Amino acid sequence: MSERKYELAVFIGRMQPLHNGHVQNIKNALEIADNALVIVGSANQPRTPKNPFTVVERTRMIKSVFPENRVHVEGVEDYYPDALWLKNVQTAVHKNLISSGIDDFAEAKIAILGHDKDHTSFYLNEFPTWDFIDIGHRLRQEDFIQIIDATDIRNAYFDGNFDHIVSQVPDEVYSFLQNFYTSPEYNALVKEQAYFIRYKQEWDVAPYTPTFVTTDAVVVQSGHVLLVKRRTQPGKGLWALPGGFVNQNERLEEGVIRELREETRLKVPVPVIRGSIKRKHTTVFDAPNRSLRGRTITNAFLIDLEPQPKLPKVRGADDAEEARWFPLNVVDAMGSILFEDHKLIIQTMIPKLED
Repeated sequence: MSERKYELAVFIGRMQPLHNGHVQNIKNALEIADNALVIVGSANQPRTPKNPFTVVERTRMIKSVFPENRVHVEGVEDYYPDALWLKNVQTAVHKNLISSGIDDFAEAKIAILGHDKDHTSFYLNEFPTWDFIDIGHRLRQEDFIQIIDATDIRNAYFDGNFDHIVSQVPDEVYSFLQNFYTSPEYNALVKEQAYFIRYKQEWDVAPYTPTFVTTDAVVVQSGHVLLVKRRTQPGKGLWALPGGFVNQNERLEEGVIRELREETRLKVPVPVIRGSIKRKHTTVFDAPNRSLRGRTITNAFLIDLEPQPKLPKVRGADDAEEARWFPLNVVDAMGSILFEDHKLIIQTMIPKLED
C-alpha cells in the first residue's frame, strides 16, 4: 500500500511553454500522490503570441520530461461560462481515477496544487472537496521553486534571445524551441507579436487605458453559421465571425449590420437582416483578456435567417479574404483556426436559437 497521502494530485496550467517552475510543481505532485494529473489549459486555441503551442505540442513537452506512467496529461478547452470548464476538469480527474482502479470518487483523496497569487487564480477555490496546496508556501524548504514568468520566456523567444531562455526550461523543451524557431509558424507568431506591440504603443499617449467596443454577427441559417477568413493581422488567415469596431456615430445594431454587409456581401436585404435579429439574445462578451489587443468588449447579435432552399450567396470583402457558410457540427472542431474567443461566442449563442 502506498505511503503517499493522495491518490491523485492535480496541477493546472497553460504550459506555454513548460518551464522549470512547472517541472518542480509536477515533481512535488509525484511526491505526495500516487499519480499526477497535469491539466493543460486553453486547449485547441489558435496559435497566438500568448498561446503559441498546440495542446499536442505541450503534451509532448511534458511527456518528454516525465515519461513515467504516473504522470497523466489532459487538455481542457476554455469555456463560457466557467462552470463548463470546471465540469471538464472534473471529468478529466474522474477518468484518471478510473484508469487507476479507483471508482469511489467521493472517497478519493485528491489534492490540487497551485499558487493563489491574484484574480487569475480564482479556479483554485472552485474544487472544495480537494485539498488545496499552495505552492507559493513551498512543500518543503529544499523544494524551492524558482519564480519564472512564462510571458517573459515567450517575449525572449520571439526576440530570438535563447541565452535568456536556456536556464529556465528543461533541456527537452529547449530543443523543441530551437526546432520550432525555424518553422513558418514561428515566423507568423513573430509578426503577430510585432503587430500587438505596435498596436499598444499607438495608444500609449491616451490619458487612460482604452476600452474598445466591437460587434460580432452570429448569422445562422439551416444549421449553418456564416464566417469570414481574416485578411490581415491580428489573426491573419483565421476564421472569424463578421464584425468589427463600432463607429462613433452609430448604434450597436447599425454597426453589426454594416460590418456584416461590408465583410460578406450577404445577399439578404437589410430589412430582412434587421428583422431576423433575436434582440433579446444580444449578449455582451467582456472577459478582460479575451483579446490580445487590449480590453475589448464585444456585443454579439444572433441573426436567425429563415430557412431557404439554398444558403444566401456570400463573398469576402473589406477585411475578409473569404466568406463561407459552415455546418454547425464542423465549427465545433474548428477551435484551432477560429479567431480569439469566437468559438466560445458561437457555443454560447447557438443554444439561444431554441428560445
